[in-house]
Amino acid sequence: MTDTAHSQNERILAITAAIDETALTARAMTESVEHLEIRNQRFISLARRIGQQLESVHALTHGLSVATETFQATY
Repeated sequence: MTDTAHSQNERILAITAAIDETALTARAMTESVEHLEIRNQRFISLARRIGQQLESVHALTHGLSVATETFQATY
């Protein structure tokens, strides 16, 4: 009986250790996902700013093109 109780206790300890390890792994994965989300939000924000700047450059080059055509037409 003592051997059986000792054996069961060892199994319980092994299961507890496995659960603790799983919890630590899950916590680490959650932190990794949170860091990825933060980086993703930064990337999205940067991409939006780049898009806005490209729109500004496009508007400026279009204005320059129109001004060049007007200048060429008058001279």
